[in-house]
Amino acid sequence: MDGTKVCSPKRIAFWVSSVESGGDEQIRGRFLMYNVKSDPARRNEILAHMQEQDAGIVQVPSDYELETMVCQALTYDLKQKLFRVVIPFAGRIRFEGDPRAYGLFSDMIKASSVFRDQKRDKDEAGSLVATEEDFDNACQLYRDFGGHDRDKFEGTELKVLNAILVRGTATQADIQEETGLSSGRVSDVLNGRGRDGHGLIHKCKHLVVMEGRPKKYKLMEDFYPSGDVEIKLDAIT
Repeated sequence: MDGTKVCSPKRIAFWVSSVESGGDEQIRGRFLMYNVKSDPARRNEILAHMQEQDAGIVQVPSDYELETMVCQALTYDLKQKLFRVVIPFAGRIRFEGDPRAYGLFSDMIKASSVFRDQKRDKDEAGSLVATEEDFDNACQLYRDFGGHDRDKFEGTELKVLNAILVRGTATQADIQEETGLSSGRVSDVLNGRGRDGHGLIHKCKHLVVMEGRPKKYKLMEDFYPSGDVEIKLDAIT
């Protein structure tokens, strides 16, 4: 069978879901990552759903299934079209972050406009004109994701960091006691899984390692577990 050569658009952005988004700095800088639930209740819910499908049980779709089907239909419809979106108020956006992060935020504004293309005006060139509602939608989504920062922390990392905050100065044993995580898991989170540069001691610039037996960890005073996302729209002058 002959292969097919395909090309992806330049500077394409990927949305990734995972249980623990432990990608390296280069990955975190280019991907918008979303952590999904993996607790026992969620696993049991998924297992029950799979078993009902296997058993051929016919059910009225639940609310979240209906929402999923609606989103699938919307996405299918949008994939049949091509859009260009302009943001007339772009010069009024005050954004704290690197250019790559702004690029993703800009795409969120445009995506909001595209999903409402039937309600958006078009300019003389046929481009959709984004509105301040699209800006507000993008802000909410961006904040829900915790911003786009190559130092973003996933759930287990936040547990460890919060444990250190609670203790002030914490040993690995203290962190285990606070989080309920195993010794090996805490070690992986702090040091990385056998690879230099992938644990909290490399990833979190506010984490201080106090050498000794045992090692102790503390966080600088200016550390905040969830960094503030500063985005605003200047008033029209």
